[in-house]
Amino acid sequence: MGAAYQWQQKFCSNAEFVMKTDDDTIVDLPRLEFWIDKKAKKDSKKGPAFFGVVYGKSKPIRDPRNKWYVPYEHFPGNLFPRYMQGASYFGNGKAIKLIMQHTKEAIGFNMDDILFTGTLAEIANVSRIDYSVHFRGQFNLQKEEKCEEGHPLGKNMLVRFVVGGPVKDEEHGEKLDKMLTREEEQYGDLVHLNRLDFWIEKKFRKQLKEAKTELGVFGYSIINTQPVRDEKDKWFLSKKVYPQKDFPHYMHGSGYIVTGKAITALMQHTLEVHAVPLEDLLWSGILAERENVVRFEGGNDHFLEGTLEEKEICEYGKPIIFCLYQMALSSIKAYKEEYKKLHELKCQE
Repeated sequence: MGAAYQWQQKFCSNAEFVMKTDDDTIVDLPRLEFWIDKKAKKDSKKGPAFFGVVYGKSKPIRDPRNKWYVPYEHFPGNLFPRYMQGASYFGNGKAIKLIMQHTKEAIGFNMDDILFTGTLAEIANVSRIDYSVHFRGQFNLQKEEKCEEGHPLGKNMLVRFVVGGPVKDEEHGEKLDKMLTREEEQYGDLVHLNRLDFWIEKKFRKQLKEAKTELGVFGYSIINTQPVRDEKDKWFLSKKVYPQKDFPHYMHGSGYIVTGKAITALMQHTLEVHAVPLEDLLWSGILAERENVVRFEGGNDHFLEGTLEEKEICEYGKPIIFCLYQMALSSIKAYKEEYKKLHELKCQE
């Protein structure tokens, strides 16, 4: 979100409202425009604000095995501030400008919506206004919905997450934890963390030293690919946004490792490029090229697309595979069984 808001501030800073929405969200734009004119513009007169489904204060997840783990040094508080449900929300231009002025006052962590609409919004005194009547989860629209002056209230936006009613903070934190865990299991990107640590120490640090750099990305490389120019395609890129014929070398997005100094270097160049809808291409390809970040090939040695064999290649007595992704399995149980196989892998003789 930081890069997107930086881009907005540079190229369209006069926008009255800015909307953040996931790619699996459906928005009725004429109806959205109606309710902005009818309601949000009036509420905006009160000051900088975000509009959407507001989550009450919830607890940070402190389990290092969880995808949404937040260490104490990144967020020492016991409860997150109020923040916007991340599938879709919008803010007025004053809110975006204010939070971007305060980004250096907060430690970044891996939950953008909480960071920008919670932590930074608190620092910048940006209001979070509940518009939950206009948002609906899980595409569960009724044949008839509540209207006002002939315009439906409840069908303005459809988002994939079920947005529940008010609950106690403890319950909310537990439900959020379970929801995020389910999402992690749903997408099936399985990582064996202990084995990952082993190969970082045994191999990746050595590769950095040999390349005489501290700027590195390790993963499954994608090379010799071209932009999609078909406007009907989800990943369409216009020549205005990306005029080159070929993409740079970049990393498959299901899993890769980046050094901390590489991330710092990449962030220094975010205002120099057009934002593209392929984030992994943007970060590990386009921006990496500008800062000479080395992309190390992990390939199917360490990152496997597919299904494990009973025995896999080992080095130093350790299986070299630690990451599985995009497996077309039918259930969470199947993913758990596959993780068990990953954990208990035996070496080829």
